[in-house]
Amino acid sequence: MQIHRTQIHRTVLLLTMAFAAISLKAQVATAQVNIPIRTTVTVNSGRFFDRVVLSGSMNLTAQNNSTGPCQVQQPGGLCVISTLVDVWGWGLETGISYRADGTSIFSVPPSPVARGGITFTASYRLDADPRDILTYWGLTELPGIKLPIAVGLNSNGQLTSASMPSGGVLWLGNNSFGLPATATATDSSGSMLGTVTAPVSGIAFDGTNLWFSDPFGNLTKRTPDGNTVLDSFPGAKLPNNEDMAWDSKRERLWRAEFFPPALERINPATGTVETTIPLPAGSVTDPLYPRAAVGVAYNAESDRIYVSFCKVGCGTLGGVVAAFDAGTGAALGDLFSTSAYLVGGLAFDPIAGNLCVSLWNGFNPVIANMTLKGAVNSSFSRGGPFVDGLELLEGASMQ
Repeated sequence: MQIHRTQIHRTVLLLTMAFAAISLKAQVATAQVNIPIRTTVTVNSGRFFDRVVLSGSMNLTAQNNSTGPCQVQQPGGLCVISTLVDVWGWGLETGISYRADGTSIFSVPPSPVARGGITFTASYRLDADPRDILTYWGLTELPGIKLPIAVGLNSNGQLTSASMPSGGVLWLGNNSFGLPATATATDSSGSMLGTVTAPVSGIAFDGTNLWFSDPFGNLTKRTPDGNTVLDSFPGAKLPNNEDMAWDSKRERLWRAEFFPPALERINPATGTVETTIPLPAGSVTDPLYPRAAVGVAYNAESDRIYVSFCKVGCGTLGGVVAAFDAGTGAALGDLFSTSAYLVGGLAFDPIAGNLCVSLWNGFNPVIANMTLKGAVNSSFSRGGPFVDGLELLEGASMQ
């Protein structure tokens, strides 16, 4: 049964990382730049948890070579090689000293697909100093870290700008049912960093790859810049799919079904829905009855899923965010509600323990950093349509 929705042209936004990072804009085209780093990441490995403030710099090199460590995947493409330089830090929770190092290589598709501006994530090693201190927690090594990078490129494959975007990288989808449609990457102030042509109603990040879903549930696994499709899985005949989130404990995708409200748990290796958990539509005395599911976020520390709801159709202002047990699907109660906004996409902030929430006042979208009780810590407004998908890359904070 096809769901009748409002004429709100929705977008999907992925807030992949929020950093207190300094940005460098190259004044002339070049093949190599160095940018300073100051960022906070989380380390979560079983019983060990820390928030780590890192400082140092990063070398970025654009290369057209087809041999050696830079393997250009397509004719006309190039590689962006990033290397951490003297990056050290300390743990806010433990006081431990850390060192981050390593080199990461990202293959850029040829023009015109990705030239002008691209965003991607790069992986690096993180170690404690001294290393023996990890044995106290029963660890032999720490998980790697991922940092977002935005670069501008000219037609010659030279770098025209480079940054670790201050405030993070945002992915905005379009909730379109087909082409033409554009998903857009921006920084936290809305400045464009790159685009991808695709109909998108849900986005998730698994720590390595982006996942796009359209309203029909057609699912694509993509490189971190979104340009290259690595795998794809067909959806359904009727549109009913909304936001997505990555479950790092089970290594599964969660995706919302709009109405009747439900959560799908998806095996990313096969794209199949392993289980569907019906969600409560509320009581007849509920101002939002019957509820429809929109946003999804996952909290790995508490193993909880947060879901935002609107009144079916999302045609009237008002929304609520509720919590559910990821293991059993049991409802754990509403966290907070509002009558002044529609509540759209959600993302969990593991550093602050807060939610990033997309709100809609009927005119403009607002992205807010909120406590689990609904208090607003910070927010920004951006022109455009309702944002019904939101994702925050684990290991970063929206401040």
